[in-house]
Amino acid sequence: MDNLKPGFYRHFKGNYYFLMEVAYHSETLEPMVVYRALYGDQKLWVRPASMWTEHVERDGYIGPRFYPVEEQEVPTLTKEEYFPLVDEAGNVIGRATRKACHSGKTPEERAQLLHPVVHLHVFSSSGKLYLQRRSLNKDLLPGYWDTAVGGHVDFGESIDDALRREVREEIGITAYEPEHMETYRYDSERESEMVHVYRATYDGPFHPDPVEVSEGKFWSADELRAALGKGVLTPNLEMELQRFGII
Repeated sequence: MDNLKPGFYRHFKGNYYFLMEVAYHSETLEPMVVYRALYGDQKLWVRPASMWTEHVERDGYIGPRFYPVEEQEVPTLTKEEYFPLVDEAGNVIGRATRKACHSGKTPEERAQLLHPVVHLHVFSSSGKLYLQRRSLNKDLLPGYWDTAVGGHVDFGESIDDALRREVREEIGITAYEPEHMETYRYDSERESEMVHVYRATYDGPFHPDPVEVSEGKFWSADELRAALGKGVLTPNLEMELQRFGII
């Protein structure tokens, strides 16, 4: 079953699916395909790999039951972003959609949707802190200055991989050495996050994503202190500045 790779597939009847991995039956060792429907309630399914790869003849169609397709072929509306759900120790215990993770109406509901995020504080060699200004198109705190990098961990992604991806996507750098500062829980009226905080020293250049970031610059400690409580910095950033003794 080496030819079965994770990716997007289409069933001969027309629906799209994402092949997550090939697993094995615990008793018979039969290869089983684990896959997610990219429509409706996006259920997770399992079927024998032999059924996945078999050819069918039905209603004039002759060919494979499932065949691989490029991601751009999959209708946008069928794609759903999933985050891992974790316990207080950071162990993955499930998954939920981005929408669900951001829609808890009560503290109890939000607590059941605890999910990991990554933050990176970037310092210059002279000790100034680089911040990004959130795009005005953001639905949450548009135009506020925020941590250099912050983003969610995707389901199936490691913390390290998520950090590297977010740093590359948001500020366009790869030549840096992250140092773990702390992992803590952050609860807001919108969501509950397990925040993995890192720091790095880097003087530039930066290549911000114009869709996510409207601008970026280094701030001195005095400039940061002057901006506290003025509706300039995001609440979470203000908390971390004081939590980690940055100001």
